[in-house]
Amino acid sequence: ALSLAQSSIAADNLATTTVSFTAKDAAGKAVAGLSGVTFATTQSGVTFGTVSESSGVYSATVKGSTPGTASITVSVNGTAVTGKTASLTLSAT
Repeated sequence: ALSLAQSSIAADNLATTTVSFTAKDAAGKAVAGLSGVTFATTQSGVTFGTVSESSGVYSATVKGSTPGTASITVSVNGTAVTGKTASLTLSAT
C-alpha cells in the first residue's frame, strides 16, 4: 500500500507530510530490507526526503513549492510498483 499521512499541505516548501509504502510478499507479509526504494512525482517543485524503513514500511517526508496535485509513485530498484499511487494536494499559501 502507498499512503500519505496528510493528503493536503501548503505549497510553501516548508510544510511536510510523510509518504509510506508497505512492501508485501505473495503471502501478504511485510518485506523488510529492500534497497533502492524511491518515491517520485511529475509535479514540479516537489521534493522527497531520505527513505527510511521500519518492519517493511518505507517512508519519506515530502514537501512542495508549486500549487497543484502531485500523483506520487513508488519504485523498487528502478522498477515502478504498478497500481500504487497516492495523491497529494499542494495548496497556494
